[in-house]
Amino acid sequence: MVELTYLRNNSGAGYFEAHHFADTVANWATRRNIGFTTYEDLASKPEVRELVSECVQTVNVELAQVETIKDFRLLPKELDHEDGELTATQKVKRTAVARLFDELITQMYGGPR
Repeated sequence: MVELTYLRNNSGAGYFEAHHFADTVANWATRRNIGFTTYEDLASKPEVRELVSECVQTVNVELAQVETIKDFRLLPKELDHEDGELTATQKVKRTAVARLFDELITQMYGGPR
């Protein structure tokens, strides 16, 4: 999973910085007795979606209406360098991720559900 932090550079332009936080969410779920067996199982829990939704709402307060996150999906797997989804420096390979999660992306942007 990814934590999004909204930042502004010196010229005032905004951008998101992503931080992996799967262990944090796993610990959060464990402390709340939310059982899970895999990353996909954890990401599919309604409680986890609500947690991320609250984070998104917090970030959205800082954004102009056109910049706000309107919808999101939780990926069913942690992105991995060995699977070709991240570079050696942990940057997302957008083409690989777009190909792998095409159905989720299509759903978000009004495609068939």
